[in-house]
Amino acid sequence: MLVVFSFGRQMARKERSHLIRALSHAVTSGVAAIAVAGWCFLPNLAALVAKGTTEGNITVAVLVILALALAVASVLWVRDADPDPTTREPWIGTGLLPVMLMGVTIASATLLLSRFLA
Repeated sequence: MLVVFSFGRQMARKERSHLIRALSHAVTSGVAAIAVAGWCFLPNLAALVAKGTTEGNITVAVLVILALALAVASVLWVRDADPDPTTREPWIGTGLLPVMLMGVTIASATLLLSRFLA
């Protein structure tokens, strides 16, 4: 749905220059906006990890590895970024992108850990 609506939005623009770049930005921002909601599960994840089980320790290790991978990817994203010259401080959005995307892993880890410990 996100791709279809993003494509429709780009087709509705009068000026269609940089279509692929604009479509990529629209989809990425949509995914990030959806993923950030996963951070709401952090208190539940903390309660599950606080039980001190092996599964909880493995979950924390996997989350740290994924966070480091997103941090490395964000360095590459900043290098490849080609922001609009009129945008103030564009690096802030690129820097927050890994944090927002990490919400998916928080929600997934909470779901998986609650299934293992139930």
